[in-house]
Amino acid sequence: MDNFMRQGPLNDLGLVGRTSEDNAQVTMGDGGRPMVVNLRLDPANKAAMKAVATLVGVDLPQKANYFVEGKETEVHWLAPDEWMIVSQNMEGNELVSKLDEALDGVHHSAVNVSDNFAVITVEGEKARALLQKAIPLDLHPREFHTGMSTQTHAAKTNVILQQVSDAPFYKLYVRRSFSQYLWAWLESGSIGFGLAISS
Repeated sequence: MDNFMRQGPLNDLGLVGRTSEDNAQVTMGDGGRPMVVNLRLDPANKAAMKAVATLVGVDLPQKANYFVEGKETEVHWLAPDEWMIVSQNMEGNELVSKLDEALDGVHHSAVNVSDNFAVITVEGEKARALLQKAIPLDLHPREFHTGMSTQTHAAKTNVILQQVSDAPFYKLYVRRSFSQYLWAWLESGSIGFGLAISS
């Protein structure tokens, strides 16, 4: 797939070349167009779980609201029998085909939902304070920390929130049709913190 086809809705905001504020305490960026597959599978089927782990390179997390990452794949827990697989090396349809092959004869669902998402990245000293304005969850590190991923709301928009590092650095997976709205909300909310735009 060429670069044009990979462009997401945030590309329309003209973020490249935007001027960053001096001494910015929040940095926001376009996380690109991820390759995402939604998988439903009975976790009690150990052979099936192992087959998926072998394919994607990591075990499917079974602890609520956590994600695991391998060299080229992340897997996010969404529900006891549901995961979001984010691939860096396979197109969504290719991953779906390989999952269907690995799980042949097993009751499951694998759906390419890549076109459903845009990703907004938020990091910096005041990143947590900014997100706490929009998100009802307690984002204090004792409650939500690196390695966690959860479905929640940000400015009344459904998102999957992921904390990537202690910087802190977050990713928000948001429906494409709401991504520009959420970006504008967060940008407005950053007033007083100073905002930098990552390329």
